Amino acid sequence: MDLDKNDIYNILNDTELLKQLKQKLNDSISVWGNEDRLHIDKTAKMTNTIFNTTSGQIIIGKYTFTGHNVSIITGTHDITQIDKQRMESYPISGRDIVIGDGVWIASNCVILGPCIIGNNSVIAAGSIVKQNTNIPDNSVWGGIPAKEIKKLDLDINIGGNEMSKDVRAKDILEKIQHMENEFLVDRNENFTNEIKNLINETNWQEIQRENVTKVSKKTRYEFKSVDTMWSETYLKELNEYKDITQKIPKVTRLKLLKKAINKIMKITNRYQEIFNNRVVGFTSAITKKISAIEIANYNQNIILEDIKERTNEQLEDIKERTNEQIEKINDKINNDVEKVNIKLNDDIEEMNTKLEEYVISNNERFNGDEEWSKLLSKRIDDIDAYIYKLRNELFAEIKHSINGNEALQMQKQIETKILPSYRKYCNKYGDVKKINVGCGTITKDDYINIDGRELDGVDIVADVRKLPFNENELDEVYAAHLLEHFEDETLKDDLLPYWYNLIRSNGKIRIVVPNIGEMARQYSEGEIPFSQFKEIVFGGQEYSGNYHYTMFDEDKLKSLLEDVGFKNVTVISSKRENGLCIEMEIEGTKL
Repeated sequence: MDLDKNDIYNILNDTELLKQLKQKLNDSISVWGNEDRLHIDKTAKMTNTIFNTTSGQIIIGKYTFTGHNVSIITGTHDITQIDKQRMESYPISGRDIVIGDGVWIASNCVILGPCIIGNNSVIAAGSIVKQNTNIPDNSVWGGIPAKEIKKLDLDINIGGNEMSKDVRAKDILEKIQHMENEFLVDRNENFTNEIKNLINETNWQEIQRENVTKVSKKTRYEFKSVDTMWSETYLKELNEYKDITQKIPKVTRLKLLKKAINKIMKITNRYQEIFNNRVVGFTSAITKKISAIEIANYNQNIILEDIKERTNEQLEDIKERTNEQIEKINDKINNDVEKVNIKLNDDIEEMNTKLEEYVISNNERFNGDEEWSKLLSKRIDDIDAYIYKLRNELFAEIKHSINGNEALQMQKQIETKILPSYRKYCNKYGDVKKINVGCGTITKDDYINIDGRELDGVDIVADVRKLPFNENELDEVYAAHLLEHFEDETLKDDLLPYWYNLIRSNGKIRIVVPNIGEMARQYSEGEIPFSQFKEIVFGGQEYSGNYHYTMFDEDKLKSLLEDVGFKNVTVISSKRENGLCIEMEIEGTKL
């Protein structure tokens, strides 16, 4: 009976013999956990495979095969955990393992979840695929842990179930050979040798299509795609029809499958027996090891109990001796404290007696202390007045002793001089430039201190009307008790406009001057004497630079700054005491 190519393909996939073989192989699997979590396609073939579904699902696609002794495990735990800890921390979901179509997992592999193995991939024998591994399609992985070895260039879709209409007889031959190799070619060296011996004994023709050798870190594996079940007669019979696209004798295919399946079932039974013996031996070894561990734990517990008992005895002895020492120390401390208290009480009593005698003596000596205090206060006032008078006379004498040189000095221009301390300021503050003009001896650390005299703390010697700065260069101008030494016209037309041009946009000006309005009020109400009021209004006048030419109240100074161009003029302080002076501080901004 002749069959067309589609009939042959359907028989290859649906033959009862292949179904029986699948059932035979699937009987050797073991499932730990919930069997409802295991999803295996009916075309997949599992040999001596252990499935652990305690922590997730296992999904296996079409035409996927496993070698012997493969473990696919979703559940793991720390080996140092005791039973109770292991039960409390053991996950029950979330570690799914998904294996795609056409995957080959060789013998003695371990697959740990969660992970994904792509379609048409190969896992080499003895490999361990660790958790969270994502294996791409068409790739070979191997090693411990498994890593990618190479990409596969596959022409066939192992999981497919359709065939193109123009398939030829030789395509059928290759399909049969591929299915045969999936069952017969094993990565186990002994299994491969048995197949080679079978070929030699029957004198069959071996058609080698490719040789691929892969070397892992520990083991050398050989993979050979060969025709192992074709005799010259069968090949000749099929090759006669290799160019025919419609008719192929059915008997050729059936003879091949019968021999192939019989051989596979014999080898499978043999490996099942070997696997069972290994499991028994491994289980016995584990049992012996567990027994040895239990004995060791028992002996260790006995030793620990003995150590604990001896330790408790030593602790009791130490505690008893410590208590004795503490009692002795307490007795000694109590005796010493009692002696100290007696001595201290005696000393206090003696000191109280002496103190009473001293107080009585002082009371008798300074019985008129109120009159004495008044007399002392008057003497202090007289001394202050004398010092003030002497100061004025001294400065007046100095002024008249310079024989007219003072007028010459006043006419002499101040020579600008930049001192080394200015460089230190620039290195510290960079482009930020804030100046303290007319500083005298009252300097500020975060300002460039400028005065007409080379005094301690001054950074630049210069006339305040000729400063060594360009327009729009300064961030702030600070002037304390300087403006009252200039005439109103000079301030309005010369000095303040000059400073305004030096200040950059959003820069500030801060002015501190006496508040004549507040001082006049205090003088009129008798809060300050005339001498104090006079000195603040006209200046001390003890030297040529200490004369005042104008005075300010809040409104006058604010108006003066606004006329020059400053905005947001604000009074910061209006009644601040500074020695004899009641001063005010006003701030403005250049926009």
